[in-house]
Amino acid sequence: MKKKYGGLLLILLCSCLLSGCWDYHELDKEAVISLFAYDLADHDRTIATAFLQTTQKASQSGSGDASATSPTPEVITAKGAHLYEAIKNLSLYVPYELTFHHHVLSILGEKFAQSHHFKDTLDRITRVGKTRRRGLFAITSGKASRILHLKLPLADDLSSALYSLMDNAAMQQYSTRVDLNDFLFDLTTVGIEPIIPRILTLHENNSSSPILKVSGCGAFRHATFVGWLNAEQTRGLLWLR
Repeated sequence: MKKKYGGLLLILLCSCLLSGCWDYHELDKEAVISLFAYDLADHDRTIATAFLQTTQKASQSGSGDASATSPTPEVITAKGAHLYEAIKNLSLYVPYELTFHHHVLSILGEKFAQSHHFKDTLDRITRVGKTRRRGLFAITSGKASRILHLKLPLADDLSSALYSLMDNAAMQQYSTRVDLNDFLFDLTTVGIEPIIPRILTLHENNSSSPILKVSGCGAFRHATFVGWLNAEQTRGLLWLR
């Protein structure tokens, strides 16, 4: 009898250790920010542009399979005095919960990277537990938000295309791949300053459709953008590292 009650007590104790579904989220209620662009607005404000991918039931779009989902990308822009105010304002335009679980790439505009807002942004995102530290960084001349509006040939998903372009450039040593962990390591290591890959927008053969190319890097000093390195200079620097 004692063994019987002891077994029941053990089962009850073990059931207390089982995890539940307290953090369960419905996919069709989330908007994943796969790409994020940072720009500097007038009056020293931050412009946040998000490339959102939501999942909708395929049955709603006419498919017979109710369990299938299809990504629906959208580009939303909002301003704020700092990053989190801009993200908060972004949420006012989106009827979903914004998440960074599958964040792929953050693109910095040149003026934003030169301002104090980038330092503030680094400080804020490193203090948030939900930040995906394996998300990549890149920089471009001019506005970063314009890249999120481009339609690339031979690519259905802009975030996957940019990720592959950065992989290819790093493999050929025309540029490099830098995520948040890499950037923070270089920033805090004596004698090393961070570099991040540069995204170029090219027009070939008088074509109206721009072509994206990853080549060279943007150089930083104390978390402030200071200048460009071309592909040859980048390769030499990577060889020294």
